[in-house]
Amino acid sequence: MVDVRKIRLFVAVYEAGSITRAAEREHIAQPALTVHVQQMEEELNVKLFERSAHGVNPTPAGRHFYAICQDLLRRLESVGEEMQAFGGEVAGFATDRWRRCWRAIPQPIPMLRCASWRG
Repeated sequence: MVDVRKIRLFVAVYEAGSITRAAEREHIAQPALTVHVQQMEEELNVKLFERSAHGVNPTPAGRHFYAICQDLLRRLESVGEEMQAFGGEVAGFATDRWRRCWRAIPQPIPMLRCASWRG
């Protein structure tokens, strides 16, 4: 199964143009990285790189997969920030006396709800 780690390793090889250089950057043994790439090619049933003595060149499928991986990694990086806004948990309430302060805030605070309370 293709997982996030393998995707990151594929991107490293693609960007380095060499399994050896990518292995050095990712602090992984070159033979292990070669195995990861081969496993991905088998799992996807497509050749991602043409190998030569000078490094690797992506195939058309490899270029397409790289674009998909870039999008996936960008989305994964933003997930934490996006999900904080949808936490659904209320961190606090602002009552009437805080309305003026609330209106002064340029953007809403996702974890704060404003309620009208007359006691």
